[in-house]
Amino acid sequence: MGSPRKPRVSAEKRRELQVAAAVAREALLQANVRQALQLIGLASNRVSVIRMLGIYMRVNSLPPADADLVTTRVLALLGEDAQNGEGPRVYVEGEPSVAESLPLFGVVRDRLRGRALNDLRRWVELHTGTTQVALLNVHVEHALRFVELLEDTHSITAGLRVYTDLVGVPKTLADTLYFFVLERLAAEGLPTTMDRARVSSLSARQRTQAAETPVPDRRRKGALKQALP
Repeated sequence: MGSPRKPRVSAEKRRELQVAAAVAREALLQANVRQALQLIGLASNRVSVIRMLGIYMRVNSLPPADADLVTTRVLALLGEDAQNGEGPRVYVEGEPSVAESLPLFGVVRDRLRGRALNDLRRWVELHTGTTQVALLNVHVEHALRFVELLEDTHSITAGLRVYTDLVGVPKTLADTLYFFVLERLAAEGLPTTMDRARVSSLSARQRTQAAETPVPDRRRKGALKQALP
């Protein structure tokens, strides 16, 4: 047997999906910019903006294209503050760049050395958790839109696959996103406790009625047939 055929999507629906994907990517970009600015704020000028941005990109596994967009937005926003004599230091002469070969949190230990930065190392780790949850929430909101747009032609799983492909969801996040979307859909799609109780009560009555209904005597039925002309 061949592989199952993919549900067909009309040209109009495809355009809707492209717009929805663009909206989702912009929302993710804005979320990353907000989170990156928060992380820079935690450094309180003890570490340069460029170094903190490098750390942010690495620990949150942003692909190069997304990292460039986030960096540009962040520097543009900080540049506006710098014109007013405010904002953190963007560069520090002689400060090394973030090493690409280091493991995920090895980059934090390597680039934030010394007792004076013990608190910042811990804050970066905690901030990474809040960032991942914030990005996941953005994904859930927009993935639900895709499921809604495709509900007539696609299963939930197939609709989410379209979302992950168009928006570029990391494979490591896809399963978690699937379960969070199901949880949100279950809040609206599953029967309530009262509904389940009503169904359960109805089933119980039906079972009781079935048990109380007398079973017809086959011999009497046969005698009646013979008596009738």
